[in-house]
This record gives sequence, C-alpha cells and structure tokens, in this order.
Amino acid sequence: MAESITKSLNNYPDKTLETTEIGQNDKQSTDAIADKKVLKPQSSIIWTPRFIIRFSLTLVVALSAASLLTQGWENHYYTPDLVLLSETLLVLYAWVVTIFRARATWLRIGAIFGGLWMLVAGVNVVIDWITGNTAASTNQPVIAYLNAAMNIAMLGSYICLSINRTPIRRWDTGFFSIAPILSCCIVVIAYFMIPADTRSLTSLESITAAIALYLSIFVWWLRPSCWRTQPGPAVLFTISPLIQLLLSLPQAFSGGDNFFLLQVSLFFTLFGIMRCLQGDMRLAQGL
Repeated sequence: MAESITKSLNNYPDKTLETTEIGQNDKQSTDAIADKKVLKPQSSIIWTPRFIIRFSLTLVVALSAASLLTQGWENHYYTPDLVLLSETLLVLYAWVVTIFRARATWLRIGAIFGGLWMLVAGVNVVIDWITGNTAASTNQPVIAYLNAAMNIAMLGSYICLSINRTPIRRWDTGFFSIAPILSCCIVVIAYFMIPADTRSLTSLESITAAIALYLSIFVWWLRPSCWRTQPGPAVLFTISPLIQLLLSLPQAFSGGDNFFLLQVSLFFTLFGIMRCLQGDMRLAQGL
C-alpha cells in the first residue's frame, strides 16, 4: 500500500502541486470575499458625520428662514405666494438634480414624478397669486383639478421612492394589489354619499386628492420593509401629506400658521431628497 502511494506521487507530481495551489487560491479567494463582506456595510453607511453636519445645518437654516419669512409676511412686507413660489422652485431644482445624478432607476423615476408634482404646485401658487383671494379660488374647478394632479404626482413619486432598493415581500405585494382597488371603492362610495344636487366633478377631484394624500402616507408607513431599509425617507417624505391633511381641517390653524406649515412641508420634501441622494451615492460607492 505504501509503495503504491509513493508510486502515484512519483508518477503525478504536477497534479499534487496543482491541487495544493488550487487549495491555497481557494482559501485566498474565500478570505477576500469575507473581507469584502466585512467592508461592504462600512462603505454603505448613509448617515456619515459629514452628511449629518450638512443635514443638520440645512435643517436649522431652513426652519429659521421659514420662521423669519412668516414674521415678515405678518408684518406685510411681501405676499406669501412669492415666498412659496421661490421655495417650490428650489424643491423642483432638487428633483431635477436627482434626475441627472441618480444611479438607481426607481429613484430617477420617482424624481420625475416629483418634478411633475412641483410643477403643478408652482402653477397652483401662480394661479392663487393672480386671483389674490385664496378662499374664493379654492372652490374653483381648476384649483380642484390641480390639487388632484399634484397629489397623484406625489403618490407616484412616493411609490417609486419606496420601492427603490427595498425588497418586495409578500406584504408589499398584497398592499400594492389591494390599495388601488380599495381606494377606487372609497372614492366611488364617498362620491355617491354627497347629495345629488351638489355632486360635481370638482367634488370627485377633491375626494381623489384626499385619497391620494392618505395613500402617500400609507405607502411608507404600512410597509415594514420601508421601515427596515428606508426609515429616514419614510419619516421625511410623509411630513408633507400630513401637513396638507392638517391644513384641510376647518379652522384648525390661522393664516400665519398655515404659511409656516406650508414652508415646512416643502423643506421636509427637500430634506427627503437630500437623504435619497446621499443613500444612492453611498450605496453606489459600496458596490
């Protein structure tokens, strides 16, 4: 037996060396893969110290500016529509930057819907500025159509952003299957609950706009996968629809509070864009 083993080693020395080299190479490749697995989470950290400082400074400056601008409007220095239009254009610019700089497809599509959302919002502000009477212009059919289009574009943006780099699980599939059907049923039921003499397309558009606001919140908050992978955007982006729902309550806030909260909703949308861009850049560097 010993003689046969010695003979086989003498006859095939190259194969023995080759097997040894392959084993060493496999071990080295395994170690390299393990090192990559260890380094990858470190390279995909989103909230880096530099980004935390930049985000915090932007948050403080934006909210301080909103407070000062509200005080200036209450002192009759300028009209609120000019300020809201400027801030809407700022958020629109952020969406355009996201379209050109984003690497993820879903993030880019969400930015396109976000740009449409801000375009419609800008048109809404301009019409409100031209009419000069917010209470009267709100009941006009054009404003109702614009509100519905704006909220639907917001919903489309949030759907794409919530899908971006988020694993689609069974609950997510069920949510996206049930939510459209249930929403359509609610719109139809709410429309026919209105007295027949007051039904109109304006009422239908108002109901659609309200349902789109609720769905914009639910698409983030009712999906556990979003809280696991994107807790930051799930909080930042839902501030805007929450504020709009609060402002729709009759006599809930005064004029100055309304103006301040509208600015806050725009700024938090900007913060959400910053967070998504930072996450896309960091995850791209970690690949």
